[in-house]
Amino acid sequence: MRFLKPQDYQPEARAIYARLAKKIEDLLPNAHVEHIGSSAVDGMISKGDLDIYVEASKKFLDEYERLLLNQGFERKTDTFQSQELRMLVSNEFDIDVAIQLVDKDSKYTFFKTFRDVLKSSKKERDNYNSLKMSCIPLTQEEYREKKSKFINRILQGG
Repeated sequence: MRFLKPQDYQPEARAIYARLAKKIEDLLPNAHVEHIGSSAVDGMISKGDLDIYVEASKKFLDEYERLLLNQGFERKTDTFQSQELRMLVSNEFDIDVAIQLVDKDSKYTFFKTFRDVLKSSKKERDNYNSLKMSCIPLTQEEYREKKSKFINRILQGG
């Protein structure tokens, strides 16, 4: 695993987010778009990717997924998907860009909750950065497992 310092990836990720957020908002009029993930949180180290949260009523998800696919996004194949959570990626940029298309009434709104905890707690930002640094020698799967446990602890209030 390799992680980048905030100054080495956040400016580019944030510029791409600003551009894509406008495009997505215009394309999906009933969606709510937010910047999530480490690039949305000052001081976070990261693999250098960008995560975009797109929230909508369940009745729009099929249509919105189709519209995003028509704009060049692709379904992310190596991750969990459901009727309430659609994961899409773009290869258009120099950094990895992912969209989490989420049913607004589902449990998957936790992406925002986790981001907000990191934004409001220096202690948890430091803990998350430390966890990431400890994962440098690990495989992607091992990293995902440790990351998942950390996120679950935060979401359960621990």
